Amino acid sequence: MTKPVSAWTENSKRWGLISGYYYFDDYRLDNPYPRDQGGASVPGFNALNLGRGQLSASPRPKPSARPRSTSFRLSVMRNSNNVASLPAA
Repeated sequence: MTKPVSAWTENSKRWGLISGYYYFDDYRLDNPYPRDQGGASVPGFNALNLGRGQLSASPRPKPSARPRSTSFRLSVMRNSNNVASLPAA
């Protein structure tokens, strides 16, 4: 499994500030009591969950002459979860 990675970038252009954020995480959760997944409530019958989470966000603030804030935000979250899987050999 890899460690979570994130990046933020900003660039100021003549039409305003452009920025973006990206987050990536491969995770591995070893649940010793997987009752919520139809598993046993006694030790020794654990469930291994493998997954990947990704988030991309792009805010776009727009300056205004009036004392108010105008902005546009676009975010996309993608999550993939492989429940009770066996580790790859």
